Amino acid sequence: GGSYLANQLGTAVGLVYEFPQGTIVALPGPPRELRPMVSNELIPYLNRRFGTRLPGAALTLRFVGIGQSRINQTLKDQAFVPDEVVVTTQFSHGRVDYTFSFPEDKPAQRKQLEAIQRELRKRLGDYIYGSGVKSLESHILAQLASRKQTLAIAEVGTAGELTRGLSRGADNPETLAGAYIAPTDYRLGQILDIAPAQWQRALTGTEKARQLARAVSAACNSTWAVSVGEVQRNDAAPSELAITIRTPDGQLDTHTLRFTGSLTSSQARLSTSILNLLRQRLRQ
Repeated sequence: GGSYLANQLGTAVGLVYEFPQGTIVALPGPPRELRPMVSNELIPYLNRRFGTRLPGAALTLRFVGIGQSRINQTLKDQAFVPDEVVVTTQFSHGRVDYTFSFPEDKPAQRKQLEAIQRELRKRLGDYIYGSGVKSLESHILAQLASRKQTLAIAEVGTAGELTRGLSRGADNPETLAGAYIAPTDYRLGQILDIAPAQWQRALTGTEKARQLARAVSAACNSTWAVSVGEVQRNDAAPSELAITIRTPDGQLDTHTLRFTGSLTSSQARLSTSILNLLRQRLRQ
């Protein structure tokens, strides 16, 4: 008794069932099929079926370095979100977005959203990097641009994931002074012209990451630098990745990130963790 939404890019159609109590819509999952179907089929159907209205008042807060369950628990325990507010979430690779919205846009509702933001920033402000649609990468580049500082990247273990994300922060592209990517620590050391005798003294992954951070900062004449070392694997324990952040005064902050599973499936989350370390260092 239902109808369907056409799929121009696959074999799975969208399904629509209309009942007196409401409407159920089922859509295919692959993004390359889902997104065109929503734009070209579902939204026109909803417009015909229900009509359209202006969007209501809404607030999106963007979190990093905190789990969705802890945010949910804070909202539940503190109970500062009115029942009429619709709360939706999106999460990906260690980043969590919360959107609070009303069906209509009135001054009283905007005031309520401002109150929600104040309460969340009071309790979880260390984990909020922005609001609206601004990405974590754009936030970091904007922070550096406001100080007239630059960032250089030396990247092995994350295979260019960190550089790709920062390169898409188009608002302040000149803030990214340069990036070097190689498959091994040793090869990246050669590219950055680290003297062989000096490189031989670096016996651990952390020591190599420190040398790479110094070298890429000098190569790009950059005030800040981040180096991501080669993955250290251990069959009996999680894999490790050495990270170094070089600050404008030459200080080297070193960190070790651990992960399980394949590197390919972990790279985006590792990139988020590295950016969060840099964000925290910029706040000091």
